[in-house]
Amino acid sequence: MEFLAIYDRTQDDILNRTPKAFLTAADCNRIEDNCRILAQELGVAIQSKDWSIGDRVLQSDLQRMVDNLEELAAAYYIRQDAPALPGHPINTFAKINDLERFAWELYDLYAKNQQAYAYAGEFYAGEIGGI
Repeated sequence: MEFLAIYDRTQDDILNRTPKAFLTAADCNRIEDNCRILAQELGVAIQSKDWSIGDRVLQSDLQRMVDNLEELAAAYYIRQDAPALPGHPINTFAKINDLERFAWELYDLYAKNQQAYAYAGEFYAGEIGGI
């Protein structure tokens, strides 16, 4: 699974009824998959759902996604400049943007820390000797 996030929805998307203007099963599956990726990496148990075309998105579903992200952030870290998770009701494109951006910020920090792991090891940070 690849981590993908869309958090650049705008008012123009809403006014022009672009594909980003609608919260679809594909969008919900992307958010759920992102939470699953993070949960697997961080060793956290979360509740998720697989979405099908025609499923109705309820506030309780969106709240579960927020709860999952809160639990994942509590198990790791989140940057101070990351957007806050949206509060109830989650009913605007900006709140969905914040939900996906929060997940992206959490994943991006985790991925960058994993790439930098070797640089904190003895052969860089605490190596004795040298030229």
